[in-house]
Amino acid sequence: MFDPKETEIVRAEVLHSLLAERERQDSLWGDQTKNSDVKWLNITSRIVHKMYDIVDDDDSQDILYSEVIQGASLLMAWAEYIRKKNSKESKNG
Repeated sequence: MFDPKETEIVRAEVLHSLLAERERQDSLWGDQTKNSDVKWLNITSRIVHKMYDIVDDDDSQDILYSEVIQGASLLMAWAEYIRKKNSKESKNG
């Protein structure tokens, strides 16, 4: 049965993990605005391929969660990059 309160709590926990991972990646890699869309796609696809190795292993659910958060964080960083790039283009346009 769908429990809205439980769903809200889980979403908050996932969002917290995602934002913490974005901060971690920023501290590791710094400004990523020089990446091309192709590079973003290559980086993200490596994470997805790594998930294939662990997705069916019930004992690796914590590792899978971590990989999903890392992948989501990369996608979030890519979305941030796209927004910044589009914003600069519209200001210069």
